[in-house]
Amino acid sequence: MIAAFTAVISVKAQDDKPLTSGASEFGAWAGYSLANPTLIGTTTNRRFINAGLRYGFVFGTWRGVAFEYTVDLVPAAILIQPPGTQLVAETGDRRFAGQVRTAVYGAGLSPIGFKFNFRRRRMWQPFFAATAGFVYSAEAIPIPVPEATRFNFTFDFGGGLQIWRSGRKAFTVGYKFDHISNAERSRVNPGFDTAVLYTGFSVFK
Repeated sequence: MIAAFTAVISVKAQDDKPLTSGASEFGAWAGYSLANPTLIGTTTNRRFINAGLRYGFVFGTWRGVAFEYTVDLVPAAILIQPPGTQLVAETGDRRFAGQVRTAVYGAGLSPIGFKFNFRRRRMWQPFFAATAGFVYSAEAIPIPVPEATRFNFTFDFGGGLQIWRSGRKAFTVGYKFDHISNAERSRVNPGFDTAVLYTGFSVFK
């Protein structure tokens, strides 16, 4: 009886982890696109891999919700282009014929971001998040033609779950819709969309 009561108290204490105003988040994450939809962008058959470091600051709370401002440094933003047959069809350039999928490396920064954690006093915290920023690639993307650009803007939104552990540490599993384009800075601006599944780890101070 006493042992059972102690176990209940322990679980409750573990679940009671309030995300308070003024807390800082230090984290890392990595993701891979499961699909290449065309909700905004028009290019298809691309894959996207990205990984980043996050700093977040909880600037307010309201009941069970925590409001956080985030900044993401993205040292790896890798676009995997389609096979050469598709690139020939997109560009009209026969030099791509016979080319296999190639990876275009890039890096970026998302200085504007917001995350909303719900059930902030619990171990399992659903969240909604959105960010905006830019990426610079080694080659023009998403179509390798002179009129395309190496510098592009990005924005994403999505949600997931943060699972809190002891010591104010949390694992993250999430999904986000990611859009990349040059915002009409060039006459060629097909843009591309990706559906990214990602995971991460954070420490809150």
